[in-house]
Parts: sequence; structure tokens; C-alpha cells
Amino acid sequence: MRTPYLACALIALSGCQGLSNYTSRISSDFGQCFRGRVAAAAGLYVEAEITTHLQPAVGFADVALMPRYSLEWDPSRTAAGELRTAAFPTLLVGWPWFGYQETADGYGETRPYLRGVIAPLILMNNRHVARRSGSLLALHHWIPNPRLVDPELSELNTPPPPRRPSDDYWVGASATLLLARFDFAVNPLEFWDLVFGIIGFDLLDDDVGSDRAPSSETPNTEAPNTEAPNADGTGAAAAAVPELAAEQADDETP
Repeated sequence: MRTPYLACALIALSGCQGLSNYTSRISSDFGQCFRGRVAAAAGLYVEAEITTHLQPAVGFADVALMPRYSLEWDPSRTAAGELRTAAFPTLLVGWPWFGYQETADGYGETRPYLRGVIAPLILMNNRHVARRSGSLLALHHWIPNPRLVDPELSELNTPPPPRRPSDDYWVGASATLLLARFDFAVNPLEFWDLVFGIIGFDLLDDDVGSDRAPSSETPNTEAPNTEAPNADGTGAAAAAVPELAAEQADDETP
């Protein structure tokens, strides 16, 4: 008589576990739709962000001490600390000196005055810790900052923080006003991932506990050849072929 009750209890328990995993994934997807921060900082800097293709900034520079000195929610896992510089109006003030760009061999007049004139017009900005730039319509790709694209010229000598595919689709704004930084953004791509996740489909394949892996990480099922080479150096492959092994034995017979 106890068997039906035990079976029902097991079914109910498995259903609860499945519901718990479902709500966990949904709450994770919801948390990845937003980014907010109030951090201790220094500088004067204002930036708008409508994906990485429209990311202009004005001001001079700012440095923020996060996440240690901040109240934040940042699912993109920004690196500890951030240093940003804006081309407008900074390069206009120092225009005559920015015709020279640093190369691996020292300073050279690689693009005379091009960067100092165009960068402020496209409202270019640089994120020195993340080693990437932003501007209007992503026009900064035509005049990249050599210190960000060339690891040998980087002051940090460390790889940039990893980025998720959805990190290119934030829409928001941030501003540093003297001693504080304010940052808020939403991610439309993560919002659609949340909508599809409600009906059980992982659009971005980023749910916690997902057993799916990229095809590039598919493990190699072939067993490695660990057999030691022969004394004459012909290797194990020759010994595995009977005809070739017989020919080698005949050649070694005096």
C-alpha cells in the first residue's frame, strides 16, 4: 500500500526540482537585462551608449574604483576599476601634439594630425582597462588608438576582460561628475533571451547549468597513441602494420 504514495512523492519531488531550476534560470535572465552603478570616481565625463555602434562621449577623463567602492549590479562583469578618456574637447586643446602616434620603435609621424582632428568630431572615447574604444557610428575603427590595439604599447600588459555576445547591445548612459559616477543601462538582447526563456528556449545559450557546449569545445574521443617508439626509431605506427613490420625484420636480418 505504501508503494503508490512513495511513487507520488518521488514525482512531486522531481517536479519541485524542475520548477526550482526553471525559476533560477528565469531570475538569472532577468538580472542580466539591467546594469546600474553608483561608484566613487574622479573626473568629468559623460557617455551615451546605444550598442557599441553608437557610443559617443564628451568630457576629459574619469577613473572609477569599482566594485570595491561602489553600489552596483553589473552582469557583464566589468574589470576591477576603469579609466576612460574622451577626445572632445581634450584633443582640441592639445591638437598640435596629437599628430604624432607612438609606434613600437618610438614616436613617429604615422598619421599627421589625423587623429587629433577627426577623433573629437566623432566623439571618440577610450576605455584603457578594457582596451577598447567607442564613437559615433563606430568610426573609431578608422583611427584606432595604438595603445589599445597593440599589446606591446599597452601600459597594463594584461589581456582585456572577457566579453559576452550580449555586451555589445547595452543601451544606456553614464556620467562622472567630479567625485561620483552614475551608470544605468538595459540590454534588449538579454530581454529577448528572458522572453524566450519563459517558454523554455535559451536564445543565447547562457543559462546557468546548461549542459550544452560550443562545438569548438567538443572533446576529442579518439584515444591518444601512447605506445613507445621502437628502438630503431621507426615508431609504433610501423609495428602496427604486419607487412611493414615483416619487411623491416627482413632488412635487419644479417
